[in-house]
Amino acid sequence: MHLLNKCLLLLVIANYISDLKHIASVLFVGYCLVITNTKANFVGQSLLFWILFAFSWREIDQIAVHVPLASSLALKTVISIAGYFTLPQLWNYGGKPDPFNLSLELHFIKKMIIPILKVKLFSLYQRVFKKSGSFVVDEWLATVQKHPTKEAIVMTQDRTLTFTELNKEMNQIASILQRKGVRPKETVSIILENSPEFIATWYALLKIGAECAFVNTNLQSESLEHALKISSGKVIVTHESLLVNLETIDYSDYDVYFFGENQFTPFTRIVLSEGSVQEPSPTLRANVLPNDPAIYVYTSGTTGMPKAAVISHTRLFTGCHVLSAIAGIHWKDRFYICLPLYHASASILGIGTMISYGTTIILSKKFSATHFTSHCKAYGVTGAQYIGEICRYLLNTPVDSEKDRDHSIRFMVGNGLGQDIWLEFKKRFGIPKIAEFYSSTEGNIGIFNIQENDNYGVGSVGRLGLLTGTMSKRTIIRIDHVTGVAVRDSSGNCIICKDNEPGEFVGQIKPGDPQADFKGYKGDPDKTEKKILRNVFKKGDMYFRSGDIVKRDRFGYIYFLDRIGDTFRWKGENVSTTEVSKAFTGLEGVEEANVYGVAVPKHDGRAGMASLGVNTDFDISSLYENLCYKLPAYAVPVFIRIASKPHITGTYKQIKTVLRDEGCSPSIVTDDLYVLQEKQYQKLTVEKYENLGTLKL
Repeated sequence: MHLLNKCLLLLVIANYISDLKHIASVLFVGYCLVITNTKANFVGQSLLFWILFAFSWREIDQIAVHVPLASSLALKTVISIAGYFTLPQLWNYGGKPDPFNLSLELHFIKKMIIPILKVKLFSLYQRVFKKSGSFVVDEWLATVQKHPTKEAIVMTQDRTLTFTELNKEMNQIASILQRKGVRPKETVSIILENSPEFIATWYALLKIGAECAFVNTNLQSESLEHALKISSGKVIVTHESLLVNLETIDYSDYDVYFFGENQFTPFTRIVLSEGSVQEPSPTLRANVLPNDPAIYVYTSGTTGMPKAAVISHTRLFTGCHVLSAIAGIHWKDRFYICLPLYHASASILGIGTMISYGTTIILSKKFSATHFTSHCKAYGVTGAQYIGEICRYLLNTPVDSEKDRDHSIRFMVGNGLGQDIWLEFKKRFGIPKIAEFYSSTEGNIGIFNIQENDNYGVGSVGRLGLLTGTMSKRTIIRIDHVTGVAVRDSSGNCIICKDNEPGEFVGQIKPGDPQADFKGYKGDPDKTEKKILRNVFKKGDMYFRSGDIVKRDRFGYIYFLDRIGDTFRWKGENVSTTEVSKAFTGLEGVEEANVYGVAVPKHDGRAGMASLGVNTDFDISSLYENLCYKLPAYAVPVFIRIASKPHITGTYKQIKTVLRDEGCSPSIVTDDLYVLQEKQYQKLTVEKYENLGTLKL
């Protein structure tokens, strides 16, 4: 056995060097099983489980092309068994293991095995049999067959649709849009609030092979015009209550169809009275390939105007399984969504659980701190989605020991839950499980952190351990924190950060891999290229730049720290300082605007602040109204600083770092400060600053 252990150790090293990591991974997993399994009757079941895992990893993509199937399966079976029985001794050659770390690795893999296996087999099936068509539509139709009379969507405004009823509405909309001239691979822009119509229109378009763009309902003027232009579509589906946004632009070149509050609104009436309930022909989507665009989700203007992130059919399919993987959502759950559906987390991930698993969605038009717990009780909610701000708003409501815990929620899933309120939130509202995740709409980096009965990982956005980090090719690299440029060593390679060292989160781009590809932004190759870092660790490799500063502790937990450069996050949205600065252009009395994000006590993210150089014509009483016309509500600066002197460099570049560090405290800043309250800018005093934590900004 001693000799065998040495041979296996050499095998592990050889496979790491040759980049065939599945063998080393399975050996490592075998050890995890030995130290975590206590029930003898579970050993055989676990062994089979990990053999399946070995089959499912990246090398499965090569089976049909490079090696005979039987040989590959036999090899992996032998390796799995060898790893299972020998790695406990083998591991001791490298030092004493950390049982906590190993159990975390096992927990992650157990959660991810089924979704990974399903996606990998789907990818292989598509490639081997040259299949086309929208696989996610096929999965939806299978779900409808399984749960025809089960509730699919329950609106908190007391409207309910079963799976069959929702599918019929999809078909009716699909037939009408076809009649209106929408063809496969054409793009239709959806400007809708949370509603069954949003979901029905989205999947109606997928059924006829068309693409859809999810437009933020807050956009107006230039931002809205830009978003519609880059989608390249000429059809808009909206609601009569949102026509006021379209009136801020010239939309004469678009065909606009809008739903209404009642059945007499023209488009609603046509859909209900003339739309066919028959399933659209699969031939309409026969030429749709797995990597073709399915939807476009707009990022929140991280470097200027909104960018349309391309979401392929394969990635959409993958996204439908994410929440099941990280939170254990299944068909019996009733999942509460109050985040806007035009964001990927609510639509792709949240609605995706309904599409793939038959979960009932409890859908609210928007978040309400007052009604959150009452909604959860009334509709039997078992899981809910959050962003950090939601949790803070709930904590700011008056404590009601009976009402706060009077619900059946077993988990909440989302991102941005602050470390300072994490445990307090769980305790007050009686939430057994928090599933925090990190991802971006367009990016290829996705991690999660499940925190239940212990305090490990509180405040972490996810975890990258030895096994998971090895397989996923995601890492943290050292950057210049002033310029944002990646720091390289003498060989020209990027430098991986040490534990607890802040750096930029990056993920290797692998074209064609649904978990590692980066499709970029539609119609914007320059901005796409800016998100790609080349020649990172070897010549020719490519990594996606998240733009996020994070750090990793010794247990592999990742903590979000800040955004790089001219972007900050507020109200769950990325806000571009460039876009906000442009909004001040032409305003009477404003000579210069320097926009940045500042930390605010007891609030997540950074609030927008504008340091203004003004003249005697400036009138702050009209500033908010003027900015609202040009900017989405979340991008309007919360704080205004009337600068007594310019903050620029010798080359006339704006200085943001000093202003950002000074923040918004009247005790530190000697310039006049104003805070946005009740739709106007009011003088910010020391007393008002001390109460910011209790205010809804």
